[in-house]
Amino acid sequence: MLCILGLGILAGITGLIHQRKPPPEGTGVAWPERPLGDATLLHDLTWHDAQGQRHLQQAIFDDILRLIAQAEQLIVLDMFLFNDFQGDPPETHRALSSELTQALLARRKAVPDLPIIVITDPVNTLYGGLRATHLDKLEYAGIQIVETDLHPLRDSNPSWSGLWRLLFFPPPPAPCTAGRPGTRCAGARVAGPQQTRLRP
Repeated sequence: MLCILGLGILAGITGLIHQRKPPPEGTGVAWPERPLGDATLLHDLTWHDAQGQRHLQQAIFDDILRLIAQAEQLIVLDMFLFNDFQGDPPETHRALSSELTQALLARRKAVPDLPIIVITDPVNTLYGGLRATHLDKLEYAGIQIVETDLHPLRDSNPSWSGLWRLLFFPPPPAPCTAGRPGTRCAGARVAGPQQTRLRP
């Protein structure tokens, strides 16, 4: 009984500490306004016609795949949700994760020396609870996978996060270093327009 009580107190203290700790350096930064020119509006649409048939139009992803297919110098892809998870009952969706994986692999094969970095979130492995085979394929092909390091972030729900950190929270991947393609590592995301900092 005392052990359970002690664990509960320790979990509560841990949760409060991680809720109130200072945010990581580089977050919450206000960036100056910049003029926008030569912009193109890309949209994803989902609708039902008069017969109840569902239609999908995903121009955003089509353009992402187009850009990957013509890249010559560098690909940096920041994709928060990169998985094929489905609810119950599953819906019929375009297999975007598979398409994206195949597009990256095809570009790696076509231009073997092209640096490719994929930045994603550990939610795609259920925070270390399962293997993401599509990410494994990318790593095997020499594509660098950078997972957002959640350890320095504040906890949004200390009622359970303290216990999670004590007992279940997986250790962070190794810090990212230059010249290490094909390895999964931890990167720190910096607030701002598409800016990500890899740990030195």
